[in-house]
Amino acid sequence: MAAPLTLQHHIKPPLSSENPLLTRNPTSASTIGMIASSIDDLNQPHPCIVSIEKCSNMSQLKQIHAQMLRTGLFFDPFTASKIVAFCSLQDSGSLQYARLVFSQIPNPTSYTCNSIIRGCTDKNLHQEALLFYQEMMVQGLIPDRYTFPSLFKSCRNSSEGKQIHCHSTKLGFASDTYAQNTLMNIARDLAMVKRIHEYIDEHGFGRHVVLNTVLMDAYCKCGCVQLARDLFDNAQEKNLFSWNIMINGHVEDSDYEEALLLFREMQTKGIKGDKVTMASLLLACTHLVALELGKWLHAYIMKQRIDVDVALGTALVDMYAKCGSIGTAIQVFHEMPEKDISAAHKSPDQQLIPQLLYTKSGYISHVSGDLFNKSNPILSGAEEQ
Repeated sequence: MAAPLTLQHHIKPPLSSENPLLTRNPTSASTIGMIASSIDDLNQPHPCIVSIEKCSNMSQLKQIHAQMLRTGLFFDPFTASKIVAFCSLQDSGSLQYARLVFSQIPNPTSYTCNSIIRGCTDKNLHQEALLFYQEMMVQGLIPDRYTFPSLFKSCRNSSEGKQIHCHSTKLGFASDTYAQNTLMNIARDLAMVKRIHEYIDEHGFGRHVVLNTVLMDAYCKCGCVQLARDLFDNAQEKNLFSWNIMINGHVEDSDYEEALLLFREMQTKGIKGDKVTMASLLLACTHLVALELGKWLHAYIMKQRIDVDVALGTALVDMYAKCGSIGTAIQVFHEMPEKDISAAHKSPDQQLIPQLLYTKSGYISHVSGDLFNKSNPILSGAEEQ
């Protein structure tokens, strides 16, 4: 006869004073103290979580991240989301690092996704916010009621706004108060601009170049580029700011050819562009994949001795890389007077996405190995304080 199975895990604990939870007097002071202590231990956040809350720069955060990887804590979606939230939402954070961390999370939560979208929106990386949302949907990640307010704020024109609104409706968030309030605030902004415009016209201030320029900028930011263009075309006086706002407005509205035509008109009037003009036009070339035109603009920058700051240098690197001229992109990058990655958030593409390292298909295979060295500012966190 077979011996009976011994189920060790079903053995009951001894009924003795050594087990205070099973004594005859479970309400004794020592027992209550032990229970309270156990509950307190469960409620205490992990030291790494506490460290993130006290963190002040990316150098400290990377140390915490490394510790979480060593202990396996990083692979808990909740704790990993804290890393992403810091990188995305704090002034001392790095959206580039947030995206890198996000790609390593096995099952990211909607809170993690929302942190990146909100971070992009807060830093005026409107296109990046919308592109990340597309990536999120392709991966099958589900948005929640907090996803759409930031997306609405990132819509640069009515077409994008309608698409996001339709998507939120299909997903059941049309009646959500939070999303509705965001839409109402955007609508109120446009209504306010129109009222100010009416006031200016009624009181005869319409010919003032500064007021016209401010109105044009406001209309562009509300996504009403055509209203801004009407103001521009009817203005009796224009300055360089007016031209730059209108050119950038067309670029933001994805009307790249019109932006280039406007620059052509600007040239015929003998008005020279500056670094702001060039950055917007290079972004247009990037989207059109117009490498030859981008090269012409680069030559124009050199000929006119336009100062190549971080923003303009970023636009040049971005244009060459996305147009397939990787060698020139690397050369321009090394020639940039400053290489502060965090400063590149001010570029027209709003972020120095390291095109030297990535293409749509992954790593560029022929990039020199020293770019992957920890001492390289792209990977070692040049934004550290």
